[in-house]
Amino acid sequence: MARPKEALISPEAVIQTALRIMEHEGLEALSLRRLGTELKINGTSLYHHFANKDEILMAAARHALREIELPPLADDWEKWIADNAVAYRRLLVAKPYLIPLMLNGIRPRTLATAVTETKLTEAGVPAAMQPEMIHALDTTVIGSALVSIAAAREGKGASPMRFDHERILRRTIEVLLQSLVNDFRSLPRRASRSTRTKKPVPPSA
Repeated sequence: MARPKEALISPEAVIQTALRIMEHEGLEALSLRRLGTELKINGTSLYHHFANKDEILMAAARHALREIELPPLADDWEKWIADNAVAYRRLLVAKPYLIPLMLNGIRPRTLATAVTETKLTEAGVPAAMQPEMIHALDTTVIGSALVSIAAAREGKGASPMRFDHERILRRTIEVLLQSLVNDFRSLPRRASRSTRTKKPVPPSA
C-alpha cells in the first residue's frame, strides 16, 4: 500500500501506543486497525512511517531494549556478557509483554548486540558463528525471565524457598560461553591457502 504524502502522526506516537497496547492487552491485541483507532487516524496513515506491522513491532522492541542498563566495559569478556545477560533479564521481567516479541523473532540489533559481537571476536569466535551463539544467549535469558515471572505469579501459595535467579543465570551463561567456545576451538582448522591441495609439479627433465 502506498504511503500517504503527509504524516498525520509521528513514528514515536505509533511506537508508544503499540507498547502501551502490548503492555496492557498483549501482543495479540495489536493490529494496524487498533493502532489507527487509538491514534484517531485512518490505519493507512501508519504507512507513512512503517511498511507493515512487523516494522512497527521491530521499532517498538528496539525502543524498549534501549532501556537495558549496559554494564561497564571490561577486559573479562565472559563477565561482561554475563552481566549484560542479567541486565537484559531484568528488563524482560519488568516488561514481560516484550517476551512474545522475542519469541516471534522480533529481535532488533542493539548496542548490546554490537558489544557482544565485539567481545566474542576478542575471544576468537569467528563472525559466522556469532549469530548462533547470540541466539543461544538470548534464549537462555528469556527462559530465565519466564521462570521468575511464573514464580511471581504463584504468589504466597508458592514454596517459601526462593532461588537467586540472577546468580543462576550468570553461572549458566558463563558455562554456556565456555562450552561453546571450547567446542569451536576443538574444531579442526581448515588448511591455510598455502597448504591446500596443489597440483603436483612434474619433475624437471
